[in-house]
Amino acid sequence: MNLINVSEIDLAKAAAFIDGEGYVGIVKNRRPGRPTQPPAYPLVIQVAQTDRRLPEWFQQRFGGQVQTIHHRGTKKKTVWVWRLGRYEAVGEFLTAIRSHLVLKETQAWLCLEFLAQRAERQDYEGADRLGRPMRSPEQVAVEEGFYLALRGVNAGGLP
Repeated sequence: MNLINVSEIDLAKAAAFIDGEGYVGIVKNRRPGRPTQPPAYPLVIQVAQTDRRLPEWFQQRFGGQVQTIHHRGTKKKTVWVWRLGRYEAVGEFLTAIRSHLVLKETQAWLCLEFLAQRAERQDYEGADRLGRPMRSPEQVAVEEGFYLALRGVNAGGLP
């Protein structure tokens, strides 16, 4: 992500939309068919709207993807969702908008702390069958703790 050409006004707008219409958190992805593998904990930032212009505005400035959700067979409107999910991009985006956030500043802080601990810990126990490093049980427990803390904040349970 290249934020050099993004104005401070656009960063403030992005923060306002994230505060009002967005989601900042960690998703717990269990791995179907792999019960012995621990879940993955990707960071997710998203904004959903029934007007496609806002998600496309985010994508033009900050990258990510825009997904269309059609509600077939109902009277619900089509929804466009902008998502940013790569760790590096999420960290850069949250760092850039954090000073402008009001409602989701705690979520941004927790996500940035999650990224910082991931970068410094790197606790791996061997490799899987494809040679990818496997996280230690301690690392998985730390990630679960961040996931639960963000769930609590997003549910209004923590200040």
